[in-house]
Amino acid sequence: MQALRIGAAKQEIHVPTGDYGLLGYGQPNHKALARSTPLYSRVFCFAGDDDEAKPLFFAQSEICMVFPELRRAVVERLQARLGRESIESERYLLCSQHTHCGPGGYSHYPFYNFAVPGFRPQIFDAIVDSLVTASLQAWSQREAAQLRFACQAFADDIDVAFNRSLSAYNRNPQVAKFGDHETHKAIDRRMWLLEASSEDGRCIGQINWFGVHPTSISSRLSVLSSDNKGYAAVSLEARLGAGSVAIFAQHFAGDVSPNAQGDTKPDWLRGPTRDEIDNARYNGELQSEQAWKIIQELDATHALGVDTLDAALVNRDLSKVEIDADFADGKSGERTSAPCHGLAFYRGSPVDGPGIREPVVSLVRLLASRANKRLQRERPELL
Repeated sequence: MQALRIGAAKQEIHVPTGDYGLLGYGQPNHKALARSTPLYSRVFCFAGDDDEAKPLFFAQSEICMVFPELRRAVVERLQARLGRESIESERYLLCSQHTHCGPGGYSHYPFYNFAVPGFRPQIFDAIVDSLVTASLQAWSQREAAQLRFACQAFADDIDVAFNRSLSAYNRNPQVAKFGDHETHKAIDRRMWLLEASSEDGRCIGQINWFGVHPTSISSRLSVLSSDNKGYAAVSLEARLGAGSVAIFAQHFAGDVSPNAQGDTKPDWLRGPTRDEIDNARYNGELQSEQAWKIIQELDATHALGVDTLDAALVNRDLSKVEIDADFADGKSGERTSAPCHGLAFYRGSPVDGPGIREPVVSLVRLLASRANKRLQRERPELL
């Protein structure tokens, strides 16, 4: 069995405040006018005991989304520093923490820059710089270490997350059906945790996966903030000790909100207080407490035996995937289409963050209906 060498580091993303848009809510008036919290990139480096072994990186930035050009720039910079033979693209996993109060303007896709507006090279470079710096630090700080892995669910009475689309959830044939007062149960309440510790028992850090949107802070506050998962990370790092790194990564977060939905807590507008920043801190502490509880209960039975480190990168054309007949009204041979955003996307979420106004939604619906009828007449094979 090969011995592991693990390093972890974090680096602040040095983006300015200013009259430019934040990415997440798509609201042109949601701007980076002030800074509520720092934003960080955190990186783990996993390597074998052979200096020639190619490392694996798990990196996360406190931004809303990751785009291909961002990851490509980080990998190319690391290859220039460490050698192309040492850093392979498929061995660098980059994800976003998904805060909706992070800077916009770093995407090469115009759609995501409309509300900013435009591409901002300074923002793009700041995110890349933070990831490269943290990755190099994690690489240089590798030490003999062991991994432990565990999973534990939040208790039902902990107000950490709620399903914001209960009717859609209940249409899944394999799930138990829940009422409006049980939206907190219609989610995956499990937290998965990977902990790394040195040979002398010091905690290098942890990565955990729990699905909940960092939308405790609404578009009403024009501030840069790492939101609930950022508060969770800072809180747990303080508990773990100096130098420890805590990544709170996303799991299945599609319709999972930190804000009460349905009749679960009718008097809870966006958290237990009227201060959105306090609510973000509250939710982050719940996640930090859960991670700390799991870590405290780790023992030898949770140790991972690692025989090899490997990775694979798969590119899939999602516009041509054949759909199982069970999900296509019994029809066989149906396929997905080119990517598009549905009206529900543009409408947003009533609690987490409303989207475009209803008159605009009605206009888009009318245009889409007319376009669909035209396709039916002229290009029915595309439908």
